[in-house]
Amino acid sequence: PSRKTSIRGEAFPAVTWVHKTESASFEGRDAIELKVQIETGVTHQIRAHLAHLGFPLNGDRIYNRAEREQDPENKNSTRLGLHAQRVEFNLKGHRYIIVATKIQ
Repeated sequence: PSRKTSIRGEAFPAVTWVHKTESASFEGRDAIELKVQIETGVTHQIRAHLAHLGFPLNGDRIYNRAEREQDPENKNSTRLGLHAQRVEFNLKGHRYIIVATKIQ
């Protein structure tokens, strides 16, 4: 995939819908669980939009300044607090729906 951020000088459109679902915890830290729906799929779209709104992802060393400052040498890196519960897309005339389920 290309890392371009524009086509002929025009920025890619990036539409993201964000809804708070509940308070949660992630790796022992307070967190907010969000339902995020993207209409476009631009690289880093969810991470960039949430950081811009003041809700950077836990573990995101690119868009979350607190993560960089807390561990500048990346010695105690944590995983990114981002998980897709459902992904839908069309490919070569077929509709694909991938759903994550919780294993008990």
